[in-house]
Amino acid sequence: CPPGQYSNSRSCRQCSVNTYKSETGTETSCTSCPESSSSTTGSTLCSCIAGMFWSDTVCENCTASSASQVGALQCLTCPTGSRSLNNGKSCSCPAGQIWSWSDLTSGT
Repeated sequence: CPPGQYSNSRSCRQCSVNTYKSETGTETSCTSCPESSSSTTGSTLCSCIAGMFWSDTVCENCTASSASQVGALQCLTCPTGSRSLNNGKSCSCPAGQIWSWSDLTSGT
């Protein structure tokens, strides 16, 4: 069966909510998502909470100088002179500025 599906006798069925299957194969079940994550039906990976990123089969924390949004596959480095806040959910800003994910993802 393709990723996101498991073998059920003679057919393939989608993985249920909070489970996943990342590769094509003959497995008869999907893997449960680890703590701090979830998935939708037919998922090939799990979605980690903000401040963490999906790393193969687990959610890992962002470093002290990076942050992530829900479902990230990697943490993004905070701008020079700032640090992560709220357990990696955002980055600090110099006085007079506000945090914006679009600034970090666009590189400005």
